[in-house]
Amino acid sequence: MDTVACQSLTWNGNTYTESGTYYWYSESPGGGCDSVVTLNLILRADSVNVQASPEIVCSGSSTTLTATGGTSYVWSTGENTPSITVSPTDTTTYTVDIEHHATCTATIPITVNTFGLPSVSAGSDNSVCIGSSINLSATGASTYLWTPTATLSDSAISNPVATPTTNTTYIVAGTDVNGCTNTDTITISINSLIGDTLQLIGSGGSTYSWLPTTGLSNPNIANPTLIVSATETFTLTGTDANGCQNTDQITVSAKQVPGLNVTPYPAIICNGSSSLAYASAGDGQFSYLWDDGSTSQSINVTPTQTTTYSVIVTGPNGCSSVGTVTITVEPNNLSADIGGDRALCLGDSLNFDASISGCTPSTTINSELFSNSNYGPNLTSFSSTPTGFWQNVGGDDEQWFGQSNATNTSFTGPNSPNSGNGYIYYEANRGVTNDIAYLESGTISSTNVVVDFYYFMYG
Repeated sequence: MDTVACQSLTWNGNTYTESGTYYWYSESPGGGCDSVVTLNLILRADSVNVQASPEIVCSGSSTTLTATGGTSYVWSTGENTPSITVSPTDTTTYTVDIEHHATCTATIPITVNTFGLPSVSAGSDNSVCIGSSINLSATGASTYLWTPTATLSDSAISNPVATPTTNTTYIVAGTDVNGCTNTDTITISINSLIGDTLQLIGSGGSTYSWLPTTGLSNPNIANPTLIVSATETFTLTGTDANGCQNTDQITVSAKQVPGLNVTPYPAIICNGSSSLAYASAGDGQFSYLWDDGSTSQSINVTPTQTTTYSVIVTGPNGCSSVGTVTITVEPNNLSADIGGDRALCLGDSLNFDASISGCTPSTTINSELFSNSNYGPNLTSFSSTPTGFWQNVGGDDEQWFGQSNATNTSFTGPNSPNSGNGYIYYEANRGVTNDIAYLESGTISSTNVVVDFYYFMYG
């Protein structure tokens, strides 16, 4: 038999949802002949269709659902057009009621699958001093695209270098392997330094009034310039053509650059000698970067010619100062000039005015541990002359001594004196026998001995 139904048909206990030919076998009671009934089923719903394009979307992206084969359509979203656009955030099943015949309305489901979005992170907001750079770093995706691009080293990598000149909010769009994209933002604020000049920007009114007026070039224009002197909140009042007013505020944070001093110890050396370049920025956590790449607060240098060294000091607020120090190198020689030949009459007197130039290298003091010694009569205590620093040194205090005409270990402080007839040594623990510590010089001349002391103070 031929049968037409709407969307399904139940026959002899079976439900059929597709058009087709179906058979029902009937056994005759009493051993008679069996019979076969044939059903030719036509379902009107077979001529309707629903499709999604695309079938899989990224979460929040749109797809178009299209129904065909009917005369009217009602979607589960409430719309009644053949095609609708949906933007599911998760996998979602939609339905549409399709009227195909006056007596047949078919309900057809369709499922739209979704990919999750990548978890893109641009990092935490930060601040820099104007003219400084900062490394941005995005994570969570496969490819990245940053905007705005003007102050970035490369907008298509995960970690560009940003050098903003104003407060800037960067947006990074990260795309994963499924082609799904998510975004995040990071704001880099500019630390305004005391003494900097910047421009305030107002908009939306016909006339303007800024308060306070301190440091402003003109408080009655939209975009005055400001000389930064302290952290300050400025209020802008804008008035339109109708006389209506509104206000907005902006806070300018003033930062102080490190107060940097760079000092040489000493500033003038002989060729072959060393000096210490020392940078000081006061109390606080500061980082140092010298032009040779060193990151310590001071560097030891041995220039062979007069050289200028530079250091960048960065404070806790991210602001930096640059300082330089010049170490002068003198020729490693001595010369004397007493003038030219002169003619004198018998009985005349003559004064010589010698001019000395050049220098000799400084003496290196070596650290050495010495054992108990018997101090003999050849020792000369520098503290014996009560002038200057040495007038406060005496008795059992730590002090320097001079040793002359000592060529063996007898009657000397160190247990193995330098060869030669003169040297100096520093007795670090005078009056204590056994294992007394000394600093001993090399052989020196008997005149013009200078001992320099350097000290640093830390807060």
